[in-house]
Amino acid sequence: MNKKQLQSIKEIIKKNKIEFIDLKANDLTGRLHHISLPYYENILERLVNEGVGFDGSSYGFKKVENSDMILVPDLDTAKLDPFRDAPTLSFYSHIILTDEKRTPFNQDGRFLAKKAESLLKEITGADKSWWGPEFEFYIFSNVEYDTRTASSYYKVEHAEEFYKKAYHAANPFDEYDDFRDEACKLLKAQGINVKYHHHEVGERGQQEIETYFSDLLTTADNIITTKY
Repeated sequence: MNKKQLQSIKEIIKKNKIEFIDLKANDLTGRLHHISLPYYENILERLVNEGVGFDGSSYGFKKVENSDMILVPDLDTAKLDPFRDAPTLSFYSHIILTDEKRTPFNQDGRFLAKKAESLLKEITGADKSWWGPEFEFYIFSNVEYDTRTASSYYKVEHAEEFYKKAYHAANPFDEYDDFRDEACKLLKAQGINVKYHHHEVGERGQQEIETYFSDLLTTADNIITTKY
């Protein structure tokens, strides 16, 4: 355990009057899960040394009859959760097995990211691998759809309408630049550096936010945080 890092996190906890510790992890389909623990003195030491047990079958990891698994916080990922009413410090987790060796779960996405990057460097001889995602998405006012044997339909309502391509559209046509500003401020507060944001080509509210390059695991964590 890195005592200096632990002390730094405890200072964050004290400064922000943290009430809950939250551990997050992805299942095999990329869906985010979490568990919250009330904060008390020395809880971080216990979580790092022992972790917290969970039902791996409910994540799709194991069969019900042998489903005990453990979440251990990755202290490098400590961030204040911006969407909780109670002050909450959030961590992404290592997923490990319950054997004596505390073996990492070999289908944990974060474990696989580290293994993949290590293999990439070994094969190519590179000393770094950099990954820079672009987040592209649409903003709609309302969406309705239905599909059945007798009929099917979809209805998409949107505030924007362009006759031609909307790439880098400016005001008064860009309806969501303030939204993107707010999103970028949230990302910055989570330690995610944004390169830029703009309206994308799609005429009906397509957006883009691009972030700077980082290593594979950090980038993967940042992608999940951005979606969250």
